[in-house]
Amino acid sequence: MILAHTPFRPWPVMKQDLDSLSVYTVTPRPNSNSTQISTAMTTEGTPQIHHAHGDWHEGESTSKLSQTRSLPTIRTKTVKSTVSISSICEPAPCGEDLVTNPMFTLEFPRFGHKRWKRVTVSNVSQKSIMWSLRTNLCDYLTARPTAGVLKPGQHGSVKISITDRCDVNGKVIFSYAFVDDSVETFDRNLYVGSDRITHTLNVLLH
Repeated sequence: MILAHTPFRPWPVMKQDLDSLSVYTVTPRPNSNSTQISTAMTTEGTPQIHHAHGDWHEGESTSKLSQTRSLPTIRTKTVKSTVSISSICEPAPCGEDLVTNPMFTLEFPRFGHKRWKRVTVSNVSQKSIMWSLRTNLCDYLTARPTAGVLKPGQHGSVKISITDRCDVNGKVIFSYAFVDDSVETFDRNLYVGSDRITHTLNVLLH
């Protein structure tokens, strides 16, 4: 480093300070082969140690320093989910065991595109339900799937579409029956021989 280029002190002052420093001498340690480094100070003045003022004062305890320099504590709150199968299986307000969303009406534009809806089907009972789909708009309406089995608290979805030629209102009916929990897939023979309940959706064009 070239002292003349330092931005802190001009060269003449730095040179004067350097000339005033004494040379380190090596003095043999008594009864020892090692050496001891001692510093001969000039008579111009003795060095004085001034404690720095601020957070890092040498005399302060570690605990105080940690309190001064520690970052603010961020409090976090843990939110636990309260959703459970038992809450899903609560009876529907209308007393039905199979509910749909939308609940009562399917609205389609009379003209244009995107003439389809996705209907959510939920089993809110404590038993397994086997269901099937019927409609009086067979020539204009398609659905997928058209039948299935829902375990207690389970949800499913049905995509219902109407063709561009449809210009009349109609109905979509979910017909369902309770079955044993061992039933996994739709069985037409079992379905036909069961007592069935219906849930109706009105199809409206606007």
